[in-house]
Amino acid sequence: MDKFYNETYLKLETAIQELEIETDCPIKRIEAVIHHIIQSLADLKDFVLKNDFKNMEEEIHFFKY
Repeated sequence: MDKFYNETYLKLETAIQELEIETDCPIKRIEAVIHHIIQSLADLKDFVLKNDFKNMEEEIHFFKY
């Protein structure tokens, strides 16, 4: 679970950094960043729904941190 989260987080960070370099208009950049965040959260939700947690402690740790 942590591996998937870390990979998703790194992809999101990279996409945001690329947008900061490429996009001149701040409003369009923010809209694009929001789109990337929503997509990453949707991917994370799908992953969590498809893959159960090993135990309750892992689930609590995942959502807490």
